[in-house]
Amino acid sequence: GHFTLSAPTGTEPTLVFSSVGYEPLEVRAGSRSTLNVVRLKESATDLNDVVVVGYGTQRKRDITGAVGSITAEQVAETPIARTEQILQGRVSGVQVTQSNSAPGGGLTVRIRGINSISSGNDPLYVIDGFPGVGDLNSINPADIESIEVLKDASATAIYGSRGANGVVLVTTKRGKAGRNTINLEAYTGIATVRNKYKLLNAKQFAQYLNDVQTLTNVETPASARALPYTQAQIDALGDGTDWQDAIFQTGRTNNYQLGFNGGTEETRYNLSFNYFNQQGTVLNSDFKRGTVRFNLDRKISKKLSLGFTSQVAATGENRTLASTNGGSSGGVILDALRFSPINPVRDADGNYTYSNTPLPYVENVGNPVAYAEQVKNQFTTLRGLLNVAGNYEIVPGLTARVTAGV
Repeated sequence: GHFTLSAPTGTEPTLVFSSVGYEPLEVRAGSRSTLNVVRLKESATDLNDVVVVGYGTQRKRDITGAVGSITAEQVAETPIARTEQILQGRVSGVQVTQSNSAPGGGLTVRIRGINSISSGNDPLYVIDGFPGVGDLNSINPADIESIEVLKDASATAIYGSRGANGVVLVTTKRGKAGRNTINLEAYTGIATVRNKYKLLNAKQFAQYLNDVQTLTNVETPASARALPYTQAQIDALGDGTDWQDAIFQTGRTNNYQLGFNGGTEETRYNLSFNYFNQQGTVLNSDFKRGTVRFNLDRKISKKLSLGFTSQVAATGENRTLASTNGGSSGGVILDALRFSPINPVRDADGNYTYSNTPLPYVENVGNPVAYAEQVKNQFTTLRGLLNVAGNYEIVPGLTARVTAGV
């Protein structure tokens, strides 16, 4: 093409020409007013420009459908608990929202909006060529080589009606021939509640109860009651219990990854071990995941090759009791906003306090710390994945592929 650029006088700009599939070319303009760039050199080794699609791999410049790509480098630079999190803000037309704020909580993914009001809107997930793997929470993000999002009809056509809401292709890391490597990674982080509600302390709440009772006595003098607290009792209360401080904690996240990669031109392998532990910001809430993945590729002959993919993942969740009902079925966070600051967490005998406040405040609210520490809401999942694929080159450009998996 022909381009016209304006540059400040007295400078010697350097122009950079780049295109997908070609090596960048830098040209110093100097004092010249006209430049002729005839040809860019093709980049045969730039793997980032190769995109996985439903029926194989293609170069970006050859793709006509709407496809978004995420590389292993982008996954590695962001510490995430779930695979879907890497899609947030990185692929156009993809909306990722958090449907559960618990550690390891679920995410909702929508590709190009909501397509149906009566059936599901989740995209189809395909892991290493096998569709319909279900929950991605068992996939270790560090094992991901690339993610492709197929968004339009031409890109998802091979999957039929299952791809109506879009397709997310996840390719895990495979062995690389030529050298054997050992990789050890670890990181840790913390999470805190940044903003808390400003609520009444014990003295202010006791005065509020007195004010309510005073107004009630004026309106219904026949059933007048004594004020719940004397002024001396109010002065002795102090700030009381901050129930938000009582249930919130500094959540810590730890991740450990050990990987082995290598092989020869005939046999390549990738073996990884991962342990992820995310502690929630609410007492007694956490998410743990341990995974072992082994990928093996074997070239039997010039035309025949086999691929073996396996993974075992165990996840454990300790969820916070969450509800908007209050009382015996209430949630920890909601009741922390409603339980009286006058009451301590435990009484003089060391037992949890459950009686909220004297009349007229009789809201049926439970002790949120007792809920967090005594109510068990635990889930454990063990998931195994085993896939085998065979590829046979019938003629150059035509390959038959047979897959089986459980």
